[in-house]
Amino acid sequence: MPARSWRSMQRPVSWPGAIRTVHHDLWDMDMPSQPTLADITVKGQTVPVIYAPAKTGNIFVLDRRNGQLVVPAPEKPVPQGAAKGDYVTKTQPFSDLSFRPTKDLTGADMWGRHHVRSAGVPRDVPSDAL
Repeated sequence: MPARSWRSMQRPVSWPGAIRTVHHDLWDMDMPSQPTLADITVKGQTVPVIYAPAKTGNIFVLDRRNGQLVVPAPEKPVPQGAAKGDYVTKTQPFSDLSFRPTKDLTGADMWGRHHVRSAGVPRDVPSDAL
């Protein structure tokens, strides 16, 4: 890494704002890992970004220069019904870039021996052969 780049990363960064990736975190949906820094092209311009993956499957993409979202993350209604004495927020942010399934998952969507069997392997294959 060039020394100039290393020195530029040592300067404190001050953002005018921040984003909230989850409101009232009932289900431990905080940020599970460190963000990734990258440069991407948006409308022909290079934009330095932060990719921030969340446990919800969302990937929040922020401009490193100002902390603003590069990929929209609109608020969407979420199911209600909290435990007595608690509450659920009416909406949560959902990034337009995500790894969330597009349909409800079933047992047929799972991985492992299930797919081997569904591919036509007989059920009496010795377990040490799998």
